[in-house]
Amino acid sequence: MSHLSKRNWGDVDPAIQRSFEAFWEARGNVPNLFRVLAHQPTLFTSFTTHFKAVMGSGQLDVRLKELLACRVSQINGCRYCLASHTVLAKQYGATDELLASLHDPDRTSLPASEKLALRFAEKMTRDSNGVAAADFDGLRAHFSEPQIVEMACVVGIFNYLNRFANALGLEPTKPGEGGPEHS
Repeated sequence: MSHLSKRNWGDVDPAIQRSFEAFWEARGNVPNLFRVLAHQPTLFTSFTTHFKAVMGSGQLDVRLKELLACRVSQINGCRYCLASHTVLAKQYGATDELLASLHDPDRTSLPASEKLALRFAEKMTRDSNGVAAADFDGLRAHFSEPQIVEMACVVGIFNYLNRFANALGLEPTKPGEGGPEHS
């Protein structure tokens, strides 16, 4: 159970309502995490801007970003983020079988580059000080430095989000939850 209340459309200023509308149109719900963040408009605005920059289209494939988000959330035991990003990963072509096997990239049919990215995500999540030059040498064989920066940002933001969601006891957002009828 969430330790904090979720803001509804009628309780937030127009700028946040526009963000809620964008979530509604894209996902068919307004994620509980963002409804809680709406208690602090400045943080809501800066976080949503950063989140869109990290998870939106860039130089790294969005599907891979979603797989990384799922793997980090699996490691951290974040039911909230795992539920949300499993749905999104499936929208980008991930299967249940693939998502269930992310803990062992070698068991997947993923290309070598994506297996390396998943290992990097695990290493960065479990012991960020243990990421070594050899890890980056491996990544550089498949990814540009801007792509590696994006990858590290995805892993970093999901470690942040997992801790935020777990500590606040956020429940996975259900389809249709947080809609405009909650004004």
